[in-house]
Amino acid sequence: MSSPFTSFLAQHFDQINDYLATFFDGQATSADIERYLYAPLSAFTANAGKRHRPLICMLAATAVGGSFESARSAAAAIEHFQSGALIHDDIADNGQLRRGKPCMHLTEGTGLAINCGDLALTMVTKTVLDDPTLESDVKLRVLHELTEMIVRTIEGQALDLGWVRDGRFDISVDDYLDMATHKTAFYSGATPLAAGAIIGGGNDEQIEALRAFGLHTGLAFQIQDDLLNLVGTKEAANKDFRTDITEG
Repeated sequence: MSSPFTSFLAQHFDQINDYLATFFDGQATSADIERYLYAPLSAFTANAGKRHRPLICMLAATAVGGSFESARSAAAAIEHFQSGALIHDDIADNGQLRRGKPCMHLTEGTGLAINCGDLALTMVTKTVLDDPTLESDVKLRVLHELTEMIVRTIEGQALDLGWVRDGRFDISVDDYLDMATHKTAFYSGATPLAAGAIIGGGNDEQIEALRAFGLHTGLAFQIQDDLLNLVGTKEAANKDFRTDITEG
């Protein structure tokens, strides 16, 4: 039996996918730019997860009295960040599978994959800046949220990669929780909810309450993901299985 939340995600899955596709379809000015940039990035984005990040951003806007559609550019921006971060992460980790398909650096080459990831990260700010429905002051607040999210995520990635590089086995539970909070919780929960609440017109108390809730649920998401890397069954076929062990 599906939960109300999973039913919500399923209900709006096609809607957010169709919107995300507009950022790639017809954007290339030549066949080669399409072939080497927009097509592979579009295919990577279309190979979707559950889309919980963009959809909770839009849901947060309604939670504070705004409209669902009003937050869709911020929602798309967060998903663009996810795409860029994952493409680069797979290169850094020498990943083989992403959502059941070969990683982009294996199919397109490392150079083109880096370039696709760069475009996805650039689209984080461009998507919000180009939204004609948002007032300038709202755009500025949302962009501040997004840039802070990117910094926190990169900090968490630095810990993860650094510990692997240096063969660190002295990591405490608190160290892990700090890394996972930075690497995942901000962009998987805290920032989507805070940005959505800002766009929806929420007050400071509402925004901070949703941010705090998202930080906890985002951390829980990463803990669950790490557990599935060790003991999952479906996950074993969809992305690199037990690499957390082989990486130390």
